[in-house]
Amino acid sequence: MSAGAARLLTLLASARADDVPRVLAMVDAADLAGGVMDPGSDLCPLVAEHLAGHPDERVARAVAERLAVGDVRGPAPDACGGVTRLLRDRFGVEARGRRAAVVTGRGRNILMHPAPDLATARSAFHDYLLPQPWLQPDAARAVPSYRALLIRGLERGSIDAATLVRDGQPGAAIVELAAHDRVVPADGRVDRARRARADLAWELRRLVGGELGAQVGAWHRTLTGVQETVHSFGRLVHERVFLRGVDVVSRRGLWDRWTVTNTLLAMAPPTVVAQLMREADDFPYGPSAEQPPPLATINRDDDAVFAVAVAHNAPLSRAVVEFVIGDEPKAESHRHIRDRQREALASNPDTPESVLRRLLAPESVPGDLCRRVFRREDADEALCTAIFRMAPYPEFDTEWYASMLSARPTAAQLAPLRNATDPEWVHEAVRQAAVRIEGPGLMACYVRLAELAGLEPVWALELDRVGAIERMHPAVRASMVVGDVGPLLGAADAMGAGGMAGAAAAVGPVGPVGPGILPEGPRPVPGRRCESVLDDPLAWPLEDAVRSTLDARPDRWRTVVKALMAGADEPLPALVAACAAQG
Repeated sequence: MSAGAARLLTLLASARADDVPRVLAMVDAADLAGGVMDPGSDLCPLVAEHLAGHPDERVARAVAERLAVGDVRGPAPDACGGVTRLLRDRFGVEARGRRAAVVTGRGRNILMHPAPDLATARSAFHDYLLPQPWLQPDAARAVPSYRALLIRGLERGSIDAATLVRDGQPGAAIVELAAHDRVVPADGRVDRARRARADLAWELRRLVGGELGAQVGAWHRTLTGVQETVHSFGRLVHERVFLRGVDVVSRRGLWDRWTVTNTLLAMAPPTVVAQLMREADDFPYGPSAEQPPPLATINRDDDAVFAVAVAHNAPLSRAVVEFVIGDEPKAESHRHIRDRQREALASNPDTPESVLRRLLAPESVPGDLCRRVFRREDADEALCTAIFRMAPYPEFDTEWYASMLSARPTAAQLAPLRNATDPEWVHEAVRQAAVRIEGPGLMACYVRLAELAGLEPVWALELDRVGAIERMHPAVRASMVVGDVGPLLGAADAMGAGGMAGAAAAVGPVGPVGPGILPEGPRPVPGRRCESVLDDPLAWPLEDAVRSTLDARPDRWRTVVKALMAGADEPLPALVAACAAQG
């Protein structure tokens, strides 16, 4: 029963705040206490606060123990002001990691006190609505606290998503918040505000869908204005002319320009995205409104132009991917931009493997594009082998392979070397690669050469690389002393490469692969994103399902509780949909 209660607590992190106490009242206290102590349950601060005030002392003590453990699926002490206060008042438990509360009022200087007491979220929120603090040189100090304040206010219900979208300033900070990852990168904890961020993304989507629609000019104005001003996103969307009269703020680095841009593009209709990207061929530094605003915030560096940066950053939408891959411009200058976009897409960590394969499908693929894909840390052995076999001139495949390797190659990048059996080919490949790679990758290359040709070629290559025996790698010198490959293997393993011997093949032999003939079928790689995410990169499947089917529906919540406590083990989104179908 505690396993069912643990899954229910995880589900409640995606529930509406008003539903949480009603649902908790449907579960036996002993089961709740067991669910709290289950390390597999996600315990968000709002749910933990209700549990800390539970009439049964067993539940509250379980919360205190879980909070003391500090595991990544539980709430952080500094995010649980209400929980720690309740536990201290009830059991005398000291709250760890909490700063003293800062009593604040309207008009306070948020830069002097950048960490307000999050319990006063509503009043403190108004302090950030004033434009003056965001125009100060050190405004970046307030951004982390502002973000934490917004999350806490959304989570506790003291700030609702609709108000935040309509009045929250600056608009870019609100848009960026909706695009944050589901795992908080600062401490690795499971996101404690999933429902709040899902509601924010839903409100943003509803607003732009109703006000901007497929009006390219309106999207131009919004994409530019959200970077230039401290006005709220709601005002930017509703105003019919570009808002002027305020200082430019995006140059201060308060938020990520391209995260904001890509988040909005993910909400735009595909036709609008295609038109914006096509116009960027002629105006690559950013969208131009009907009355173009000053582009003071645009970085003129060639790597940061709008046409390339949107393909290089997250969140990545299908409309951007399809335009970059499928559009073939006729003008030479436009083809250059498209090549740069494809290279950027190839190096984007959010690009799914299926998209990488599509990038490599044409008969003639630029070498820079192949190199970008080959050097990805998550590229698997099959993909690296396929790119190696796409050498435009087979007689120069050693030069092609050496040019593909990164300075610190992964085991997958070394797969062609590991699978080669010709000592002369391996010797030439290692000789050419030795000038650009280092550390464990170089030792792994030397190990493979020694396996096929002996140690003498390794010693000669290293001496040729550095020019003097005293400058040779210590492992190579040690192998000269003992006359054995052991020091090379030890160095490769100790330095984290796993060595050529330790890096066993992750996949089986790969069939013939050439230009346009890549290995069939997706090969899942840990951390690689699924292609279906491109269809809606801002979707929160569980939170959206709960909002549409369970919010303010106690009868359906009761059905879900019964199913979970009976041992239902299907994924939570499927369980929610099945229970909703029962009425």
